[in-house]
Amino acid sequence: MLSVIVGTKLGYYSWSGFEYQPSGRVVVTPTDGHVFWGAISRAVRTPTQVERDLSFTLPSAPPLPPTIPTILTGDRSARSEELLAFELGYRFFSMERLSMEIAVFWNEYESRSSFVVTAVPPPSLNISFASRDELTVRGVEFEINAVPAPWWHLKLAYSYQHIDEDLDSTSVSFGKVAQDNPKHQFNVQSFFDLPMDFEFDVAVYYTDGVPGTTPTAQPKNVEQYVRLDLRLGWKPVEWAEIALIGQNLTDRRHYESTDFTLGQSTQVPRSGVAKVTLNF
Repeated sequence: MLSVIVGTKLGYYSWSGFEYQPSGRVVVTPTDGHVFWGAISRAVRTPTQVERDLSFTLPSAPPLPPTIPTILTGDRSARSEELLAFELGYRFFSMERLSMEIAVFWNEYESRSSFVVTAVPPPSLNISFASRDELTVRGVEFEINAVPAPWWHLKLAYSYQHIDEDLDSTSVSFGKVAQDNPKHQFNVQSFFDLPMDFEFDVAVYYTDGVPGTTPTAQPKNVEQYVRLDLRLGWKPVEWAEIALIGQNLTDRRHYESTDFTLGQSTQVPRSGVAKVTLNF
C-alpha cells in the first residue's frame, strides 16, 4: 500500500512577512508488519522581540577595561530562521509483542541567529543580533518496544547526531553548537505490572558529555552522566492512583547546561515525589 500526505502552513507576520511551511510524506507498506516512510519539510522560526528591539548595557568585565561597557542591541532587519528537513525511516512490528523503528535525518538551517561585535564611540563594545549563520544536523534515532510477558513492557531508545556549523566571517558565537549538544543519548525503560494492582517502573538514561559547555565558576565542562529514575505506583480503583517517584538517584546533583547570563548555574538534584492522581 502506498500513501502520500502533503500539507502546508501559511502565515503572514508583520516582522518577517509571508511565510510558508510545507511538508510532504510518503508511506509504503509492502506487507503486514513492515512500513517504510520518507518526509521532506520546511519550517521557520520568526524573530523574537528581544532579537529585534533589545537595548541593554552591561558593566565592563575582564578582560575589558572598566571604562568600556558592553551594549547588547537587537536587529530590526532580523529574518526568520529556516529549516529544511529530510527524513527516512523503517518500522517493524509483530503481533503486538515487538516493534522496532529506525530513522535517519538531515536538517539544514539557514539565517540562524548569531551575534556581531563592533566597537562604537564613546569607547564601548556593541554586540547585536544578526541572521547570517548556517547549520547542518544529521543523525539517526533507534527505538525498540518489547512485551516479553503480559505484565512486562520494555523500551530501548538511542539517538546520535552530528553538527556542522558554517559561521559568517563577521559573526561571533558564544560557543560551538556542535560542542554544546550531546552526540549520544541512550535510555532503557522497564514497566512491571505487579500483583494487587501495583506497578514498578525503572528508567536508566545516559547522556554524552558536552565539551563546549562549562558551568559558571566550574573548572570542567558538563560531563557525561547516567540518570536513574524509579516509580512505585498503586491503583486501588480505576479512577485513583498513588505513586512514589525517585529521580536522578545516581547522583546527589549534576550539571546539564550553563547559564547564558553567566549567573550561578542550576544543577539538577536528586529528588523524590509522592503523587496522588484522581481521574473523573
